[in-house]
Amino acid sequence: MSTCTFTRHLRTAACMLLAALWLAGCEATGGRQVAVAVSAINYTEEDLNGFLFINPETNAPAGGPGLHPYEAGGTMCCYELPQRWRPGIRVKLRYDWWNGSSLKRDYQFLEVELPRYEGEPTMLWALFYPDGEVEVLASAVDPGHPQWAGRERGWPVPSQAYRLKMWERDMEELRIGEQGLIRQLGPRTDKDYEESWAIDIRY
Repeated sequence: MSTCTFTRHLRTAACMLLAALWLAGCEATGGRQVAVAVSAINYTEEDLNGFLFINPETNAPAGGPGLHPYEAGGTMCCYELPQRWRPGIRVKLRYDWWNGSSLKRDYQFLEVELPRYEGEPTMLWALFYPDGEVEVLASAVDPGHPQWAGRERGWPVPSQAYRLKMWERDMEELRIGEQGLIRQLGPRTDKDYEESWAIDIRY
């Protein structure tokens, strides 16, 4: 074998070795990045004002609107995650609960290491529980699926106490509406006619 041929084979072997090492490195670090949607589930009786995921490495945000009690949704795009799970994937979450005012928001912050996910993820979830725990996980399946990794198996189900509270609220609104209708249909005084006339000529 000539010196040139030997050198060419040596270079080819070196390139193949470098390529193998590069591929092994990709496998070890989780491979390529994939874009996933973000969503949240509110298992509580409180109104979630909003949530926002933040990539600690790039500060890129991805979030969704608020959620009513026992509601899921807010699906938005996109957040980047490794195609395959690896240790050390960190995610920041900013969220706040409705406090009666849209002018002053009390943000809370959480940074977690993402638990293991199987296969390529399609969604990054923020899960809010009644005991105050907030769980963050990535998954290719929804709640209720046998492979769902969340603490709660399934979508939110309103508690009996919450359903009773909502029923009482609805009944009170019906009662107030009924009283207003009775006043409108009942006997009218001269003052009622004067007020109606004043409104009519104004508009």
